[in-house]
Amino acid sequence: MRLKISFLLFFIYVFYGCSHRQNKFEFYGRTMGTTYKCVVVHNKIDEKFKQTIIDSVEATLKVINSQMSTYDSNSVISRINYAKANQAIFLPKEIREAIYLSRKVSMMSDGAFDITVMPLVNAWGFGPKKKNENKNIPTQEEIKEYLKYVGTDKYFLIDSFYIAKLYDEVNFDLAAVAKGYGVDAVAKTLDNLDIQSYLVEIGGEIYAKGYNEKGGKWKIGVDKPELNNFESDKIQKVIQISNCAVATSGNYRNYYFYQDKFYSHTIDPKTGKPVEHNLASVTIIAPTCAYADALATAVLVLGVEKGLKLVENIPDVECYLIEKLADGKYKEYCSSGFSQYEKK
Repeated sequence: MRLKISFLLFFIYVFYGCSHRQNKFEFYGRTMGTTYKCVVVHNKIDEKFKQTIIDSVEATLKVINSQMSTYDSNSVISRINYAKANQAIFLPKEIREAIYLSRKVSMMSDGAFDITVMPLVNAWGFGPKKKNENKNIPTQEEIKEYLKYVGTDKYFLIDSFYIAKLYDEVNFDLAAVAKGYGVDAVAKTLDNLDIQSYLVEIGGEIYAKGYNEKGGKWKIGVDKPELNNFESDKIQKVIQISNCAVATSGNYRNYYFYQDKFYSHTIDPKTGKPVEHNLASVTIIAPTCAYADALATAVLVLGVEKGLKLVENIPDVECYLIEKLADGKYKEYCSSGFSQYEKK
């Protein structure tokens, strides 16, 4: 299952329609080990209002980061990871919602998405503990041992406000949902400021509301899943959205080769190993970004057939999948309702 790191998976295109120009205000920053971008469209944006927007967004992101960052030893998720078995840890509202959503997606996907996969991510060298610096591939015996501490049955929630682990070794990582949740939290902050049109992006995960300053839908470029396409300068498809979220998971940026074999950072929680199918990129469109974020990872673990089947059974969710064939070419798959988002 993929535990996401800080890189952009989208290049935001500025293609616009031709009606009712409004004022546009953009600002950028860093959060959760990656970058964020906000584009605000409003009829009147003076310097005081701009500063209010920036301060409000920064305050929101600070709260999310303080709860969900595994790189912050004082964060809530770190305190949970350091806790002993059966020690109850209080869950603030934000991280509580992220964990409940993660459990929901885990159950929907038959365990393809799991926030307790962290020990395996570390073992394969894709987490904060970069074990693969010397390309130490875990043995089957080690994988079997790590799997003892992976699964939604390895922790429990108490009175909806506390969490406790069954074993000391259970470790959580919310990276596959935290950026999406952060996007949603910033979107709510902008809503509370009565902003009707905006785009929020954190590390490639996006929520767009209303329209751009010329009255058109927001245009988003989905990267071609070529290895090392870090600059997002090769686009596979352009989609257009309004009042919904987009998240992409891919196997083409965080990986390594060992003895000529490709190892993806996407770890299957059931096998404890990197996925080996040819699904290279998953783009999910959903009502919220946290939901899209988690589902993108789940589908990337499941593969084309099972992933499409999952999405087709979820209301208001669509997907766009890119499979890399043996000859190096790409094959695209779309859910039944995806065409409404394709650029005309």
